[in-house]
Amino acid sequence: MAARDNQGYLIAVIVLILLVLVLALVSFLGIQRANEYADSNAQIQSDLNLHKQLVKAHEIQTDVMKAMIGNLGPSLAEIGPNMDNLESLKRGDLNDTQRGLINDIQTNVAKLVAEYEKDMRMMLTTANEEQMPDKTYRGLIKNFSTALARVNADKAVLNGEIVRTSRDAKSQIEQKTKEVEAIQAALTTAQAELNAEKERHQQAESKMNVALDETRAEQLRLTNQFDSHRKQAADNESKLQKSNAELESQYNTVRTKLDEYERLVFDLPDGKIIRVANNIVYLNIGSDDGLRANQTFAIYDQTVTNFQKDQHKGSLEITKILGPHESEARITDQNFRDVILTSDWVLSATWDPGYRVPVALAGEFHLDNDGVNDRDVLIRMIERNGGTVISHIDDEGNIQGEIDAKTRFLVVGDPPTVDGNPKVFSGMREMESEAEKSAVQQIDQRRLLNWMGVHGHGETQRVDGAIGETFRNRGSIKDRDR
Repeated sequence: MAARDNQGYLIAVIVLILLVLVLALVSFLGIQRANEYADSNAQIQSDLNLHKQLVKAHEIQTDVMKAMIGNLGPSLAEIGPNMDNLESLKRGDLNDTQRGLINDIQTNVAKLVAEYEKDMRMMLTTANEEQMPDKTYRGLIKNFSTALARVNADKAVLNGEIVRTSRDAKSQIEQKTKEVEAIQAALTTAQAELNAEKERHQQAESKMNVALDETRAEQLRLTNQFDSHRKQAADNESKLQKSNAELESQYNTVRTKLDEYERLVFDLPDGKIIRVANNIVYLNIGSDDGLRANQTFAIYDQTVTNFQKDQHKGSLEITKILGPHESEARITDQNFRDVILTSDWVLSATWDPGYRVPVALAGEFHLDNDGVNDRDVLIRMIERNGGTVISHIDDEGNIQGEIDAKTRFLVVGDPPTVDGNPKVFSGMREMESEAEKSAVQQIDQRRLLNWMGVHGHGETQRVDGAIGETFRNRGSIKDRDR
């Protein structure tokens, strides 16, 4: 009986030990799982804090852009405090990578502010800067409108001056005519009296002759004076007409370039990405918009509002026209840190829907640095992208076409080499002078290619001097144009 009791106690102890081991194992696993949940919760809290900081940073960036545009809420005085707020966002509980994201936004905002200040310095002189308290882009347009109104007022004043001068000249002519008629009448009377009194007044004849000579001298003086006044009046009228013509020409040039400036800075994008599939995108522009295959476009983020100054996130090339307002394209260049998304904008500097942008070329263009002038290749690229080259310098240095106020850009290339044609250099200077007279924007080759979404490649390398053939980099600009 005692043996059975001991055996029962032993079984109970073994069961108790097993229960303790199971309880310890369950406790260990529970503590481990709790630690994992705590780490996960800390990571989530860190990500949430980062997203809050990024949202604040983007809101600050938006307020700065609104202030520079004007009349959208934030004022220019808030730009400085907003920049300080961006700096303070990096002082939170963030790691280096997270601070780098906010620092990128801060860098972009600084670039926007620098471009804004550059534009203000370029567009405003010291005189009109004092007369323009609202130094925003909208204020700039308003200032231009005021300047045009002032030119029109000056023109009206000059027209009134021409009318007044013509009226005064006519009045003087009539007055001098009457004086001449009066003198001629007096001479006739004097001659009659002289003849009547000739026999009785022989002694007074010499006196009358002297008086007659004096009268004739006075007549000659008055006639010369009349001719001088008439010539002066004609000169004044000619000068006023020439001044009026110059003002009219200046007014037309300013009006045309103001229209082109507003079109350039506040232009709408050319199209929008409606779908993205791997490396293929679909656009909302097609055959009815004048789109053709192989045209290239720069891709801008859907939040961009100023397509001239924001850096594009990638580029694409049209591969297929699918319908009146739909096309397919392949992505040729992209920044993998800035993903291309649906609703992103596309823009080309040489193509507008239904409009061929006029462009002029000055100098030589070396797209792949092989020593050969690639002007014709660049012309084909511009025309393929919906633009048209209205003026350029041929191989003999002759200027083909001409630049006017409607020309969008003058693309300035490289001057000729030392042993090149000197006429090309003089032609470049002449085209640049005409562009300045017509207020045409001058850009370089790199900026044009960047706007068209195309990037150049390095210099060509000769594999073997004995072979005598030059090998180009695969995928060069000239190869793609072919």
